[in-house]
Amino acid sequence: MKNITLIMALITLTIILVSCAYKYPVKTSIDEYKPSPQPREDRKIDAQKSAELIGPVTAEAISLKTKDNKTIFGKYHKTDSHIAVILLHMLDKDHSSWDKFAVQLYLENYSVISIDLRGHGESAKSTGSRQDFTEKDFNNMILDVKEAKEFGLHEKKSKFVIIGASIGANTALNYAAKDNEILGVVLLSPGLDYRGVKTDTSALNYGQRPILLVASEEDTYSANSAKELNTKLFGKKKLVMFKNAGHGTDMFESTELDKEIIAWLKENVS
Repeated sequence: MKNITLIMALITLTIILVSCAYKYPVKTSIDEYKPSPQPREDRKIDAQKSAELIGPVTAEAISLKTKDNKTIFGKYHKTDSHIAVILLHMLDKDHSSWDKFAVQLYLENYSVISIDLRGHGESAKSTGSRQDFTEKDFNNMILDVKEAKEFGLHEKKSKFVIIGASIGANTALNYAAKDNEILGVVLLSPGLDYRGVKTDTSALNYGQRPILLVASEEDTYSANSAKELNTKLFGKKKLVMFKNAGHGTDMFESTELDKEIIAWLKENVS
């Protein structure tokens, strides 16, 4: 009898521990998300008249209205190319962290759409600060990417690539996994889980499209995540590992990451 009582107590304790460890899924609007193939007529693009000089080119300031009625701000470097590159920044940064690289892309004749994800930069005025965000809020950044793409469609662009850094990388992969019109993605310092924005399932669903993953070895979590994601991808993939280069867009400062990405774009998107 004592043995039976002990076994029952151990089973009960195991059930309690498992239930405490389990993370219940956070339902977000992306669960029912479907990319729209054309710009929605009921949500016109509101392009602000202001513009600012970035390096040798002029970038147009834009504002986009999302499906959940948030206003997302950013910049648009316009070329006559049919290819648009969407840039997504790291946590606590904004679209300006891409300014130098955006100019490089522009000079290579790519149109560039860089946005302040909700909770960041100018977009925080409409969406609130990311400091107050839940996992659902972070996952809903995918809606910001959707509007950036629709802005590109509005501008008569027909081919799209997304480049993201850190949580922007996770968001880029999650969006691309749901929208087959995205021809390729570049992930700088991705993670398996940043603030509830998870990527393992999206990696499996990404398909045969080309993808570039970049991380720095000493940035252990991102490096390990990039390697793990690489094993889940089965299309045309490339993994680049730097040393002592930092995290996300910081890697531009001490490496030739810009040349690596541009070479990848020329090889995979035309």
